[in-house]
Amino acid sequence: DKHELEQAVAHAVGQTKATTPLAGSITNAVTMNLVANAQIAVGGSAAMVYLEDEAVGLSEVAGAFYVNAGTLLPPHEQSIPAVAQHVQQLGKSLVLDPVGIGLGGLRTRVLVALKSCKPAIVRGNASEIIALANLWNLAGVEAAGGPRGVDAVDAVDDALAAALAIARFTKGAVAISGETDVVTDGTLVARSHGGSVMMTNITGAGCSQGGVIAIYAAVADPFAAALAGVQVYNLAGSRAAAATDAPASFQVAFLPRRAVPRHAARRGRQSVRARGGGRMNTLVAVAISPVGTGDELSADVAEVIRVIRESGLPNRTNSMSTEIEGEWDEVMDVVKRATFVLAEKGIRTELVLKADIRPGFTDTMHAKVDKVESILEDRS
Repeated sequence: DKHELEQAVAHAVGQTKATTPLAGSITNAVTMNLVANAQIAVGGSAAMVYLEDEAVGLSEVAGAFYVNAGTLLPPHEQSIPAVAQHVQQLGKSLVLDPVGIGLGGLRTRVLVALKSCKPAIVRGNASEIIALANLWNLAGVEAAGGPRGVDAVDAVDDALAAALAIARFTKGAVAISGETDVVTDGTLVARSHGGSVMMTNITGAGCSQGGVIAIYAAVADPFAAALAGVQVYNLAGSRAAAATDAPASFQVAFLPRRAVPRHAARRGRQSVRARGGGRMNTLVAVAISPVGTGDELSADVAEVIRVIRESGLPNRTNSMSTEIEGEWDEVMDVVKRATFVLAEKGIRTELVLKADIRPGFTDTMHAKVDKVESILEDRS
C-alpha cells in the first residue's frame, strides 16, 4: 500500500546516508561531473570508468552499476555488455538509461546486447522507454516516432504500456520522467509530482537521476530504489525552483538540497558521534500535536507527519507516535522542524519524545521488532 511504499523509500534514503554505498558507472561524458556530484550528494560514493577490465573489476566491489548510453565510444561496445553480464552473474542491480536510443549502429548494438542482461531498473523519458521496448521486440507496444536526440516527443502516459512491458520482462522497475513521473514494477504504478520545468533547462538532470537511482539500488529493491530517486529529484527540483529562476543558479541550488542534512551546513555545529568516530544512531518515538481534541486537528497532525516524511530519514507512524531514526543531529533537526511547523502558526504545541541512542548501530527501528518476532515464532 501507499504507506509501505513511503516506508520503503525512506528506508532506502536512510540506509544510503548510513552506509555510503558505492555505485560504479559508465556514463555520459557530457554529464559525468553532475552524475558523480549527485551520487555523493545523496550520501553515496561514485566511481566512473569506461574500459572493460576496469568496469568488471569495479562491479565486484560496487553495490550496483549504472550504464548511460550517451556519448558512446568504440570501447563501450565491449565494456558495457561485459560489465552488464558480470553484474547479472553477481546478482546485483544494473541501472540503464538508454539516452539517444536510435542514434547510430553502435548504440543500437549495445542496447540490443543488454536485453539478455535484464537491467533491474530502466529510466528514461517517454520516447526512450517506447523506443527501447520496440528495440527489444516486447509484445503489446506500438511503435512511435522515437526521441528527438535526447528529448522526448511522447507523453508519459503514452509510454506506460512500454514501461509495463519492460518491467515484466526484466522483473525489475522502470521510471519514466516527465511532467508527472511514473515508476512501475510491471504491476504497481506510482506517480510522482513536483520537480520544476527548470530541470529541462540544465544539462544532465536525467542522467544524474539515473546515477542516484543506482546508489539507492545498492541498498533497496528496484522498485523502491527507482521511486526513491524520482521522489528525491522532484523534491529537490521544487525547492531549487523556489530559490531561483536562472538555470545556472538552479543547478547550484539543486544539488545541496538533495540530501545534505541541514545541520551539516551550519558553521560551528558538530555532529554527535560515538567515541572513535562511529555512528551515533538515534531512534526516537515522538508525538507532536496541537493542544486540543477532535478530528478537526487531523490536518495539523498531517502537516507534522509531512515534514517528517519529507526529511528522508527512516520513519514509521502509528496511532500514538512516529518513530524516526538517524544521526542525533539529523533526528533532532527533523523533530524541531516538525514541531515548529505548528508553533510558528501560533498554535500551542505539545511534544512528547522518547529516545534510544545506540552508538555504531543502524536500522534499529526494524531490527528490534524483527528480533522479538523471531523469538515469538520460535516459541510458537
